[in-house]
Amino acid sequence: MKKFNVFFLFSALLTFAGCNDVFDVKWNKVERATYSLMVPDFITERSDLNDEADLQYGNIIKEVYVVVLEEPVEEIDPFFSDSLGGSGEPAMEQYSDLIYNQFKESEGIEVSQISERNRVVKSNFDMHTWNCTAKVDNAEAYYEFAVYRSNQSYYQVITWTLLENKKKYLNVLQTMASSLQPL
Repeated sequence: MKKFNVFFLFSALLTFAGCNDVFDVKWNKVERATYSLMVPDFITERSDLNDEADLQYGNIIKEVYVVVLEEPVEEIDPFFSDSLGGSGEPAMEQYSDLIYNQFKESEGIEVSQISERNRVVKSNFDMHTWNCTAKVDNAEAYYEFAVYRSNQSYYQVITWTLLENKKKYLNVLQTMASSLQPL
């Protein structure tokens, strides 16, 4: 019986030793003019992920990425109340719908699974989250999305990794996507 317990303990230690990326993540707070975001210390600032992004971080070895896009409320809210015929839905709902549907219908992206949106209301902002699996440039990827509205801006936080790395980095992707704090 003792040999079995020692073997089991040794096996468990080896299994968890291979999961260091999940358990030993150190986080850095990145600040911009209107928000902050938590990013793991193994990703670095980039400039080649999205031309419109306000923040871009990634690691090409681990294949973990995050971008943040920011748009002023005063530019977005009138678009939804005027251009869409004033559907009666709050602008945040309409903005979130637009981002959600735009991704599903993007050229060159083959969405194989997309979750329903979840709404979270915090004291100083409204947030919608969802995730999806899609094929982009013949690579299967897993995405976590968060769309925020503060008093000043709308934010899109998009995190992703290769689908084969989903289990390994899911907590990292979710933490980044939900960590935006308007300043």
